[in-house]
Amino acid sequence: MSLLRGLGLVLATGVAFAATPPSPVSIQADGRSPLPWRTLNAAEEERFHLGHAVFNTSWLPAGEGVGRRDGLGPQFNSHSCDSCHNSRRRGRGPLGDGPVSTDFVIQTGRRLADGRIERGHPRFGHIVNTQAIDGFSAEASIAIHYQPRPHRLADGSKLTLWAPEYRVETPDGQPLPDDLVLMPRIASQVLGAGLLEQIPERAILANARRRGPHRGTPAWIDSAGGRQLGRFGWQATEPSIASQTAVAFAREMGLSTELIGSIDCAAQDHACRNAAHDGEPEVAAELFEAVVAFQQLEALRRTPAAARQFDAATDGARLFARIGCADCHRDAMPLHDGRSIAPYTDLLLHDLGEALADRDVAGRPVPSRWRTPPLWGLSTALEGARTARLLHDGRARSIEEAIAWHGGSAADARDRYERLDTGQRQQLIDWVSSL
Repeated sequence: MSLLRGLGLVLATGVAFAATPPSPVSIQADGRSPLPWRTLNAAEEERFHLGHAVFNTSWLPAGEGVGRRDGLGPQFNSHSCDSCHNSRRRGRGPLGDGPVSTDFVIQTGRRLADGRIERGHPRFGHIVNTQAIDGFSAEASIAIHYQPRPHRLADGSKLTLWAPEYRVETPDGQPLPDDLVLMPRIASQVLGAGLLEQIPERAILANARRRGPHRGTPAWIDSAGGRQLGRFGWQATEPSIASQTAVAFAREMGLSTELIGSIDCAAQDHACRNAAHDGEPEVAAELFEAVVAFQQLEALRRTPAAARQFDAATDGARLFARIGCADCHRDAMPLHDGRSIAPYTDLLLHDLGEALADRDVAGRPVPSRWRTPPLWGLSTALEGARTARLLHDGRARSIEEAIAWHGGSAADARDRYERLDTGQRQQLIDWVSSL
C-alpha cells in the first residue's frame, strides 16, 4: 500500500470482496412532486408520470425483477436514478472520511504516449464499479480521507479547505496501470436540464467568441453521428439528455438501452461480458423515452424562502457581476422559443487551475477543463439544511470554499471576492444561496 502524492491515492490489492445484495424493486418515496415547465397534453402528461416512476425505480438482476425492471449489473454503482440524484437534485457527495456514497463515482481515463487523455481504460471501462450482484466481484472499493488545507483571505480571515485523498482497493491483487487517470465525480443536478437543452447552439458559441480572459471553449464531440456540441456532465462530455441518460444506465447501473446496447465491462472481464441479461435493450424503449422526456420537461423549483431572499439580495447580485463571476456564470441565455432563462452558466469549458485538475496514478495533473456548472437550483440543493458538497468531487463544504478552490481563468474573480469586506462577501453568498 502506498500513498501517491499529488493525487492523494492509496492503492491496496489482494482484498476479498463479497457481493452486495441489491435493494428490492420499489418506487422510492420522492417527497417532491414534479411539475412541467410547459403545458402538457394528455399523452405527454402520461409519459411524464411514467418517466418519473422510472427515475425512482430500483432495478434488480436479470431474472429477479418484476415486469420490465431487471437487468442490473453485473457490476454497478447504483440501482436507481434517484439514489444518485435524489429528487433530481445534485448528489450529496461524500459527507466525510470513509467509503464513498452511491452518488459519487470514479470515472477513468487513459494517458496516451503523446500526453492526450482518452476517456475510459481497459482495466475498468469508463467507471470503477463499487458494487456487484450475487456471484460477481466489484471492480474496487473506494474510500476518501480529507487533508486540511489552510486558506487565508485578503483581510486575514481564514478558511480550512478539504483536499481529498482516495483509497482504492482492488480484488485481483494487480497494481493499477501507470497510464490510468482517475476522475472523481458527484452526481450533478437534473433539475433544469430540459431548459439547458433548449438553448440554441448559436447562443453558446456566441459566448465562446467573446473577447477577454474568461472566454470559454466549446465542448465539441466527434462521433459516428457527426460533430455535436457537448453541454451535459461536469466536462460537457454529452450533447443531450438522452445520451447522458444512456451513459448513466450503461456505466453506473449495467443496463443497456436503445442508444447504448452494451454495458461498461473491462476489456478482459469475460464474466461481465457474458453475464445474463434481460432483454435487448434491458431498459425498454418506452421506459427509456419516458425517463428522458421526464427530465426534459420537469420545471426547476425554488423554495418560497429562497425566492424571497433572491428578490431582496440585489446587492449580492451586483457584487456577483462586478467581481467577474457573471463572465462565466451567465445570467441570461435564450431559448429556441424566444424566451430567456437565467441558469448562471455559459455551458462552455474553462481551465480552473491545477488544484482542481484530474490526475494520473503518479500524481501528475492532466489537462482538465470544466463546464461552467449552472448555479440555478442551488437553493434547492441546500433546502432543509442539507449539507453543502460542491464542485465536481464534493470537496467544498460551502459556497465560500468552492470559490476559494477556483484557479486558472477564474483566479482573478476569486481574488476580487476575497478582497471584499466581510459584509459584502456575506451579501454575495446569501444571493448565490438563493438561486
